[in-house]
Amino acid sequence: MYEEEEYYNQPQEYDDSDLELLENEVVPTLQEFTKTYWDSVNQALWNKADFDKRALKIYFNKYSVPIPILTDAINLDGLPEDHFLNRYTKYSGSRSDAYPEYNLLSGLMILSCCANKDVKLMLAQGTIRPNLWVFLLGDSTVARKSTATKFAIDIINELNIIDLAPKSGSIQGVQEQLSEKESRVFQYIDEASGIISSLNKRGEDGYREFLCDLYSNSSGKRRLAKGKDKQSEFEWKDAYFPAMWSTVPSSLFDRATPNDVDGGLLYRFIITNPGGLKDPMGFKMYTEDIDEDKAVIMTHVKRVQEYCKVPQIFTIDPEALSYINRLQMEYIKISNRRNETLFNIVTSRLIERIFKISMLLEIGRFKPNNHITLETTKQAAIIANMFLKDSYEICLNIMTRSKNSDLDKVRETIKMVHRIGRSELINKTRLTRRILDELISTLIEAELIKEVNDNSNRNKLYYEWC
Repeated sequence: MYEEEEYYNQPQEYDDSDLELLENEVVPTLQEFTKTYWDSVNQALWNKADFDKRALKIYFNKYSVPIPILTDAINLDGLPEDHFLNRYTKYSGSRSDAYPEYNLLSGLMILSCCANKDVKLMLAQGTIRPNLWVFLLGDSTVARKSTATKFAIDIINELNIIDLAPKSGSIQGVQEQLSEKESRVFQYIDEASGIISSLNKRGEDGYREFLCDLYSNSSGKRRLAKGKDKQSEFEWKDAYFPAMWSTVPSSLFDRATPNDVDGGLLYRFIITNPGGLKDPMGFKMYTEDIDEDKAVIMTHVKRVQEYCKVPQIFTIDPEALSYINRLQMEYIKISNRRNETLFNIVTSRLIERIFKISMLLEIGRFKPNNHITLETTKQAAIIANMFLKDSYEICLNIMTRSKNSDLDKVRETIKMVHRIGRSELINKTRLTRRILDELISTLIEAELIKEVNDNSNRNKLYYEWC
């Protein structure tokens, strides 16, 4: 299960620039994914009643391996004290005992909502705009998700920074609002289990694809018939659609499917699922200091708002661009060594995210600007890497739970009838041929089933319970 450890301990050859990057920036945050996590996952699944541990163990050995992951504590050392994020996290952190990850992402979301489609970085590969998607996970009450996001939403609403998309999440409602609000809408959903469920209803695949297109600043048009003689046309161009969702982990796992991962929706979110004990904040009286601190925050946000009202075409230091390219190559090296699709896709989103965060860090300065420096890029990379572990784990958990359920389904179907043909098994389980082949291979290796060719029936292939 941990055979890749020996590989990663082997010395690698790099040139001087790579060594400098690795020693100073990458290696300090590259750590082997701990065996504790896999042990806990194995134990949780093995405790499931009436599930054969041999099949599960083989399945994990084949399709799951430990991963070198980028992790770090909340670290904003690369930003000046008067930067908006430092001011906002200090303010929100003084008012509640919410996890600091929530405060940091809420602050980034305020900056993202201040921007618009005319704030952009034009690369040869395409245009990047700083619309972020964040997904806050945490247990009810204890984590203080709603408390943390309320501070941000209050500021957004008080300053009328951006219009909110309907919480119902209907595709027509979002399209209509984009058409009415200059293609710029913020989707805030404080209990995302409902929209996740709706995305996975029959016939709703188009909504998931529509949201993914909005993340990429798509344009579109939709014409709806109203009555017999009237028509309504909704049109949006270069949509600017920041989003912040939250829910408890159990609700996400109960409702999300592999389509939410493979379809690209969850990859686009910065996902945080902070855990561990935190010191509770005792109750205290509201004071004038809180008003003064909030006034400073509001003034700063107004300054960012005014700056973004004028089109801002970003530039970037050559050294910063070189740093990102080198960092991308390091991610690719790790991904190629692992040869794992899930990890490859999660890390592929990191570079785009670093660009987006870099833009937000620049407009969040005391004096906003549109030029990305090397120092800003390094700080953006640190922030992006803080959430890689959670993003990967959550997506992996969703995929693993589904595969575990599918494995159980195939096993029980064969066990019930003792012997079944391949086509009939596909019809009963409604699994794709590729997924079924993986699961059949696992059950055969576990010696729970065997393949049988029926010579009397044109050598038809059957699966038989052992």
